This record gives sequence, C-alpha cells and structure tokens, in this order.
Amino acid sequence: MTSVLFTNVRIFDGTGALAYPGEVLVQGNRISRIARGARALPTAGVTVVDGGGATLMPGLVEAHTHFSWNDQPGLSEIQRMPTEEHILWCAHIAKRYLDMGFTSCIGAATAKPRLDVVIRNAIESGQIPGPRYLAASQEITVPVIAAYIYLQKYMVEGLTAGSVKG
Repeated sequence: MTSVLFTNVRIFDGTGALAYPGEVLVQGNRISRIARGARALPTAGVTVVDGGGATLMPGLVEAHTHFSWNDQPGLSEIQRMPTEEHILWCAHIAKRYLDMGFTSCIGAATAKPRLDVVIRNAIESGQIPGPRYLAASQEITVPVIAAYIYLQKYMVEGLTAGSVKG
C-alpha cells in the first residue's frame, strides 16, 4: 500500500474550525492520520509531498451526478450517442470529476441502461480513474402529453376552482 505524507499544509477539515498548519498521512486511498504542526508524523517509508503552505481539504461529494449527460440539449439527443462512445464519454467525465476534487459521487440517473453500473464497476476495479460512485439507473421521464394533462387537470383547473388553500 502506498503511503503519502503531505507536509507544510494548512488543513481545512470541514468541521467548521479554522484551517490550521499541519501534516496529513494518506495510506492507499484513505486518510490515516492528521497532525497539527510541523514534523509531527514519521517520514520513514513514505513519499513526502511539501504542500508549500497551500490549503489541503477533504474530497468533495457530488450528490446529483450524471456522468452520461454529454453536453446535448435534451434527453433524446443524449441517448443518440452510440453505446460504445457513450461509455468512453462516461469514463472521461468520471476522471474529470476526480480531477476537480470530487472523491465521491451519487448517480442521479443515466441516459442508457447499465452505463452507471459499468462505470462504477470499472472505477472500483481500478480500470479507470474516478471517484467512489453510487450508481443510479436509467432516466425515467413522464411523456410530455401526460405531464401536460396532469398540469391542466390538477394545477390549472384546481387553481381556478379554488381548491388550493393558502
């Protein structure tokens, strides 16, 4: 297991406390120790990274992730991308999230069956880089006409009939 010691950093721990000078030891992909001050943790057998006084913080969590949304204007356009290219797109986006500091993501829907599951499995097995990922299922939408009828019947008619109470 690889161990990395970040020294000369200001630690923002996310608790609400002010950032403080210290060191952070990461073993594998987990923070194993945090210490206040300089030279507080042993350096034998670890890779030492001097943070140069920069701020070190925990990874970000994205609670509504769509790896498969491919910069198209709507769901039907998103779904037109061939599956093979779409899985490559998802792998690219997963790495982008990790590079931006997100270490955990929760899938909010995927454009095609199994895209999120395949990407999650590839991340977990080490085939591709990406954040820890809770996979979702395929996007479920209401057909436009059904939504229109619902809005007409329950929203517009209900408002005019005085059925909404304040």
